[in-house]
Amino acid sequence: MQEKVSQVLKKLEANGFNAKYFASRSEAVAWMAQQVPAGEMVSFGGSVTLTELGLRAALEDAGADYMDYRPTDLDPEEAYERWRKVFKTHSYFLSANAVTEKGYIVNVDGRGNRVAASLYGPKKVYFVVGNNKLVADIDAAIQRIEDIAAPRNCQRLNLNTPCVKTNKCEHCGPNASICRAYTVIRYAPYGAKYHLVWIDEELGY
Repeated sequence: MQEKVSQVLKKLEANGFNAKYFASRSEAVAWMAQQVPAGEMVSFGGSVTLTELGLRAALEDAGADYMDYRPTDLDPEEAYERWRKVFKTHSYFLSANAVTEKGYIVNVDGRGNRVAASLYGPKKVYFVVGNNKLVADIDAAIQRIEDIAAPRNCQRLNLNTPCVKTNKCEHCGPNASICRAYTVIRYAPYGAKYHLVWIDEELGY
């Protein structure tokens, strides 16, 4: 384990997170699947990291009851109700746009449902990150979002934001931007069990 990662994990523990380190994605996925009893309802926040890990299939193979967080086949009102139901899941999995050296978790969201569910509702919340998410501080976290995460996500989603062409944030404003709700979690919020799963690989954006 890298010395810097080791220090960040200690900071996360001090901040109220159950911080777990895994040398490989296979070990991490196996551990997460073991944490979900058969029949337990789980859901995800939008995450390239979780897709790369194949986590949904692993959880379903373990017997989890997966609630799809992308209700593309529903009308807007039905989709809104689906997003609200995610707050009632037992376990919620997502990644982070950045983790600072002080153990703060930084995310940005367009609709707000992903970051909202990470703050309140589910009984267990799992942030799953790779080495590429580590940054020095909150300013560096925002810079990482603007230079890496946001442009790549806009490209992946086939959006027409300026950053798709320039590969950096152009501060396009409220009519186009997907960078709308920023959250910084300094300490694990009350009421749920918070986990930080660190995988010694580069994952997601």
